[in-house]
Amino acid sequence: MHMIKQLVSATLSRPGSILVNPWNINDVAAAIEDALTMSEEERRERHRQNYMHVATHTAQTWADTFISELNDTHIEADLRLRHTPPELDFAEVVRGYMDSTRRLIVLGYNATLTTAVEAPRQPKRHYDQIKALTRVNPRILKCLEELCADPANEVVVFSGSEMGKLEETFGALPVWLAAENGVYVRPPKDKDLPEVGGLGRGG
Repeated sequence: MHMIKQLVSATLSRPGSILVNPWNINDVAAAIEDALTMSEEERRERHRQNYMHVATHTAQTWADTFISELNDTHIEADLRLRHTPPELDFAEVVRGYMDSTRRLIVLGYNATLTTAVEAPRQPKRHYDQIKALTRVNPRILKCLEELCADPANEVVVFSGSEMGKLEETFGALPVWLAAENGVYVRPPKDKDLPEVGGLGRGG
């Protein structure tokens, strides 16, 4: 009869074993008593369960399962790559920009105008570093200013952040701000929100 510590992984591969907490003396004593006084029928059934598990979960089975899951991971990664948008043709983008007379330019704030940052495991220790990386580079602001100087351009900064954060960063620029994923929209200072379905700004 097998007796296995409750906290080891072998408990999953020995379903017919008696599980014990080795730090609990009474638990161990009770398990030993159960094993010694167990009926022959129950002992055979527990042994059968253990034997069947070992016989069906061989090293070859484990290796086959591992390779199969590895192949599945490769296929899933390939499918994800297929859904990735293709890289833009820079020359074609420039040509389209120069040939157009009206342009709507929508820019994401997080990870587009700023650097993409993963949440640190210790946020308090890395707070200043994360804050610096999510700050918009002055050269980006200069580029936005040049885009806005062209009357043919309408520039929109879209973000899941709060409006206060966007206004703090882009408030001096004549850009549209869409905060909290479009819930709140602020037009440039010299423009008003257009009426939609007969409703104005107050609707």
